[in-house]
Amino acid sequence: MPLRAVYFVPSDAEPLPDRQERLGRVMKYVQDFYRKGMFQNRFGNKTFALEWDKPARLKLYTVNGKKRQTEYGRSDAWVVRDEVRDALKSKYGIDINDEVVVIFQVLLKWENGKAVELGPYVGSGSPYSGTAWVYDDKRLDAALLSSTEPGGYYGRPCSIGQFNTHYIGGIAHELGHAFSLPHECENDEERKTKGYSLMGGGNHTFGQELRHQGLGTFLSPASALRLSKVRAFSGDLPGMRERAYWTFKDLKAVQKDKTKNSFVLSGRVEASPKLAGIIAYNDNGTIGADYDAKTFVGEVSANGTFQVDVKELENVPYQLRLCGVHENGAVSVLSADYAVKDGIADLSAVNSAVPLDILRKLFRVGNTGEIENIARKYADDEELQAKCRFLIRLLNVPKTFDAALLPEDVRRADLSFADFTKAETGWGNFRRAHVPEDVFIQIGKTFFDSGLYAHAPSVYKIELRGKWTKFDFVYGLQNGYDGPVRFALKGDGKEWFRSDVVKDHNVHRQSVNIKDVQTLELLTESAAENGNSGAWAVWAEPVLSR
Repeated sequence: MPLRAVYFVPSDAEPLPDRQERLGRVMKYVQDFYRKGMFQNRFGNKTFALEWDKPARLKLYTVNGKKRQTEYGRSDAWVVRDEVRDALKSKYGIDINDEVVVIFQVLLKWENGKAVELGPYVGSGSPYSGTAWVYDDKRLDAALLSSTEPGGYYGRPCSIGQFNTHYIGGIAHELGHAFSLPHECENDEERKTKGYSLMGGGNHTFGQELRHQGLGTFLSPASALRLSKVRAFSGDLPGMRERAYWTFKDLKAVQKDKTKNSFVLSGRVEASPKLAGIIAYNDNGTIGADYDAKTFVGEVSANGTFQVDVKELENVPYQLRLCGVHENGAVSVLSADYAVKDGIADLSAVNSAVPLDILRKLFRVGNTGEIENIARKYADDEELQAKCRFLIRLLNVPKTFDAALLPEDVRRADLSFADFTKAETGWGNFRRAHVPEDVFIQIGKTFFDSGLYAHAPSVYKIELRGKWTKFDFVYGLQNGYDGPVRFALKGDGKEWFRSDVVKDHNVHRQSVNIKDVQTLELLTESAAENGNSGAWAVWAEPVLSR
């Protein structure tokens, strides 16, 4: 299945000259980069296919935008995509939901020698379809990557070659997301010998070796493993769109020698479809962005046993995300938070990750009996016991209440199960006392058994009718997601509280006087330039009092 290249032209712009030839050179260079990376990682000469009008002229599907250049904002990825979707369907009979599409947008505007990014520059996708939003510019040309001549701009004046490094590197990077690749970082030794990982900071070093300005960018073993099972690289795989499952029969993390700054993760897993390999994403919790997860790859034997060596530990908190890559391209993920102090890794949370994963699955099917069995089996684990009790209570479906009608002698009320006149979230349905996928509300090391899932942008609106005087709450980001987000509180349309931008996993507590407030609104907003990916805000322990 070839990648589709779309050329998106706002209503007040014109297509740029030589675009089919220039972008043909760009996409051929990116195509060859992926081919080289796959070969170096022992997956053969796999790469994505392209469509050509004729040799050296990339086939472009032109879409005329409905709005002017300046009317497309940085967060308007889905606005652009919707226009492209409709045009591809009506003009060409192409369903964008079944394709990998790169959208070259005429949305990089030059003002006084500076390149101003107007529209979205991002990528998103699954193993079988996806979209990358990038820019076109008359200076964009793979033939100019080696140029040291001035005339480029990226944050500041730069050479033409550096301009192409950033923007062609960006195309390769956002295409990675369209192919379903997550962010990840190179290991220390890789940085010394190979440069920067494409899905880390490699979009800013792409092709710099042609100017003798660095080692450039490489495709990591983790990215190559995942790409080896995506549709754009391997065609239609058996069961491509089927949901994948895995069940751990054993999982153990052991630090054999703290002086080596590593630990060994081993176990046995049953999976359907079977696994092509396992990746450990070891994410430094002190770094807000998600570009810093170092990756370590392990093979899976015929009977499901595996071993992954997780290295280069520092004295910081981590999130470990264990990712199984299935033969149909789907992935399964198991995560756990742990910390390293004085060279010693506290791996207790990693070693309890399997029973917690079982609890999540039991919760989804409503099996309280098996949850009680887990509680008995792990009687010595206090946190696991607390989570078992919580799930059983949640499955008994607590009744909701009208906060304005509670008797005066009720002095406190947890809003987790209050009646709301409006409850909307930016992704998925609203949840009471839990979140999608992870189930447990977890901010840093703290588990909360009450709260509201509030992926930004979100709103929870409740009628109080002046019956309450104070609102105490915790706000923060769900573990595993980096936002950034803002939290706000409105009473009768007036803003009573607004947080700073939150992009850490610290517990933030706040108390607000709400005397005489008739209508209360709990709001979250994405503080990111490009959409709301990762904006998993949560309100925890939201308690009214009087």
